Amino acid sequence: MEARHAEMETVRDHFVIEDEADECLWVFRSGDGIDPETGSHRWFCRGIFA
Repeated sequence: MEARHAEMETVRDHFVIEDEADECLWVFRSGDGIDPETGSHRWFCRGIFA
């Protein structure tokens, strides 16, 4: 059961998006977006590309 718990804590969906200033952002959501056991579902910015 411990391995399953550790795996669920690292679920992330990564996306590259473009903002209104034409900058590309690398963002991720903690968790799978559906099951609260997979993470907080909060969004984070990992990087900005020119």
